[in-house]
Amino acid sequence: MEGLDLGANNIVALLLTAPTYFTAAIVSLVVARFSDRKKERGYHIAAGLLAAALGFIITIATDVVPARYAASFLYAPGAFSANALIYSWAVSSLGSTPEKRAAAGAIVNVTGHIGNIVSPYFFRAEERPTYRLAFILMLLFAASSFAMAVTVKWYLKLQNKKIRKHAEESGDAYSPYTL
Repeated sequence: MEGLDLGANNIVALLLTAPTYFTAAIVSLVVARFSDRKKERGYHIAAGLLAAALGFIITIATDVVPARYAASFLYAPGAFSANALIYSWAVSSLGSTPEKRAAAGAIVNVTGHIGNIVSPYFFRAEERPTYRLAFILMLLFAASSFAMAVTVKWYLKLQNKKIRKHAEESGDAYSPYTL
């Protein structure tokens, strides 16, 4: 059928995508649990985005279908695992009251889904079957998100130092941000 990158009919193509998304779901749960145990978000987000970026690079660099399929096992789990952590990190870092956390959650949720609206337009029919521009754009967005995660972690680390100093001087409880 025209336009299917895997050279398969619709049913086979859909069945071939299932293992990638199943893997992404499992990786997301494992990473979220580990991140919660370590009380750390920034590096876990960055690691997922790094895996996604590597998958995008492989996809851009080759036309070999098995390699591109294997790369999907990097970018889907990497991006999915980062997404769940970004939401929880933003909500816990942006709001000191329940109202602020609710508003932060809504804003992050809405803005986070803008990519779901615009990304289908990256996959232009004239670029079949490689869609290089789409994968380049996704690589750029992953790299930008990686940089933002590292920057936010650095910023929150500085804020935690200020909070600790204030808590020591005033005798207040020390409640740091999750890094």
